[in-house]
Amino acid sequence: MGNVLTYPVTGLTPGVTYHFRLRGVNGNGQSGNSNTIAVGTLPLPPAPEATSATMVTGVYFHANWNPVVFAPPVTNYYLDISSTPDFSVMVPGYENLNVGDVTTFLATGLAPTTTYYYRVRSENSNGISLDSNVVMVMTPLIPTLSEWGLIILGLTLLAFGTFYILKMRG
Repeated sequence: MGNVLTYPVTGLTPGVTYHFRLRGVNGNGQSGNSNTIAVGTLPLPPAPEATSATMVTGVYFHANWNPVVFAPPVTNYYLDISSTPDFSVMVPGYENLNVGDVTTFLATGLAPTTTYYYRVRSENSNGISLDSNVVMVMTPLIPTLSEWGLIILGLTLLAFGTFYILKMRG
């Protein structure tokens, strides 16, 4: 370390108390240990609680979570969306996405009939929390425009056919 009065210590774990002591060294030898000083790091905010997705369609859903009430206050949430429950395959654009200080986020650009998983983390001036619980979302099948046309045509023919048959009987 050399002849210094301060020394930056990095890589400490939030919420842990560390103990430090010093020794002096000169040409005559080394001093004994100083008194021990305890220094605690500030705790991280708690992980949010992710809640069920809402407004689920074939190509989007709203990811939701409960707000984290903590001091210092939470300033951001980070969202992960994956197609695997272990988050080994992330949806592009949704890995550690800073969504700001909100408790719902519209995830778009998704695929129909696909299972997705999401989790959230909170951030304040002390750092970023651990991951929330994981929520599973299944996007439904969306009929294409041509399929909608066939569905409407089928319902129309069914209605007119039923009307025609009833008229013929009566």
